[in-house]
Amino acid sequence: MPRIRKQSSEVAAKLLHQVEIVRSGGKTLSVACMEVGVSEYSYYRLRSQLLGLKADHTKRLIELEQENRKLKRLVATLTRDKQILEGFFRGTIQRKTE
Repeated sequence: MPRIRKQSSEVAAKLLHQVEIVRSGGKTLSVACMEVGVSEYSYYRLRSQLLGLKADHTKRLIELEQENRKLKRLVATLTRDKQILEGFFRGTIQRKTE
């Protein structure tokens, strides 16, 4: 079985997802883990690490995602405004020099 101790959370999430896909076919957890190549112990450990977020962590994560969306929208608006102003001033300066 592959050692997944030092792998990233994306890889761990992918392994958990593969186990769940195999289990949805009606197989037991031990058979599904064997097919994916992880032990049941690793499955439960990874599941508790990745899915064990506390309520306050989940709430904070949602707040940060909302703030991130607002900031991205603000940056997009400011970038657009900057491009408009640069185009306006570039046109004004070119007309004066001609």
